[in-house]
Amino acid sequence: MKYQSNNVIVMGGGHVGFAVAAFLSSEGVNVHLFSRRLLSIAKTLTIKAIGQVLCGNYQIASFSTQMQAISAHLGKLPPIIIICCRGNELVEYARIISRYVYSEMNIILFCGSRLDDCVFRQQLISSGVLESQMPAVASATTSPFCCCLQSDSTVEIKAKKSQVVISAQTLTMTERILKALQPWFRNLQIAGSSLEVALEKRNDITHIPLMLTSARSLEKKEPHLFYHEVGPRTVGLIVALDNERLKIGQAYGLKLRDWVNWHQAEYNTSALSIYENLQQTSAYQHSFMDTLDDRYLTEDVPYGAVCLQTLARIAEVQTPVLDGCISLVSQLIDMPIPAWTPELLGIAGLNPTQILELLSSSWVKQPLYLPLPSLLSSLAQPDFQSDKEIENVKI
Repeated sequence: MKYQSNNVIVMGGGHVGFAVAAFLSSEGVNVHLFSRRLLSIAKTLTIKAIGQVLCGNYQIASFSTQMQAISAHLGKLPPIIIICCRGNELVEYARIISRYVYSEMNIILFCGSRLDDCVFRQQLISSGVLESQMPAVASATTSPFCCCLQSDSTVEIKAKKSQVVISAQTLTMTERILKALQPWFRNLQIAGSSLEVALEKRNDITHIPLMLTSARSLEKKEPHLFYHEVGPRTVGLIVALDNERLKIGQAYGLKLRDWVNWHQAEYNTSALSIYENLQQTSAYQHSFMDTLDDRYLTEDVPYGAVCLQTLARIAEVQTPVLDGCISLVSQLIDMPIPAWTPELLGIAGLNPTQILELLSSSWVKQPLYLPLPSLLSSLAQPDFQSDKEIENVKI
């Protein structure tokens, strides 16, 4: 098969990988799906999509568990690679793709883990990729869809998010990725830096409190309406975690958006509180959870919350709620040893100013950053108008 300009490789056979592959197929793209595990679609080359966004059977061009086979099939990997995976898979995915990258390649990571692009690029370098070969690698604040896997051939796509913010190494690289993907993903926007994207991710902020306060039901494997059976104390815990995230951002000179503003942008909602947004977001209806052994803890804690904690400690920001949540989760599950050390992230021995310089770009068109304060001394308490009563609940 000869190389065609509308070939796209999707790496990842999970819920996001399936959703992205099915959606691109519906747009007429030749999708080549890579997964490290053999799936039933290897025979049918068909992904079944159900839900409000897509409904039907969508053909993909090829499927393989070997990137070498896809490369041989195409002759050369296409310039667009979309990686949809968990944090514990990212290093291996970078190692796999490292043999095939080139400087004109555009890679976007739909991964809920913080600082995923740093880890990915560091692994490319460790695998022998030269600076002259380094592709554009962008991190995204969230995946483009709210979705869940129904089987190894069926995905339910509940919603397409209204906004996904991305950042690569430079403005030129970010705009290049944006231009390559916008024919299909017109909800992409450019962030000021990789650090901003990392600190704007909210999976751990939302999921950890919901999992902890549902622990008894989940341990007994009782089906639980995950988002809708939420009370004011649980929302208070989300608010407290989000406040600490905002303080960390301020310590690095970043003016971040609070949970409500981000949710409004992602789901095009108008609710003014976390509780109302959780109740009114249609994509969250009928979201059941029945186990503690879920990515909401096994991924969001070691590759999300722990990374946030690392950034807080470097900036000397006190995060008692975040620290407590991590400690509690470590007692509830067999938490994997966090592989994303400061050394792997490339920030070992750096202070907040140096990290900001490393992960920021000087090309920001509008000032997204506040003047760097002397860390905690001039930090202001975030002013939340919504969830006011809930914030005052003792947790």
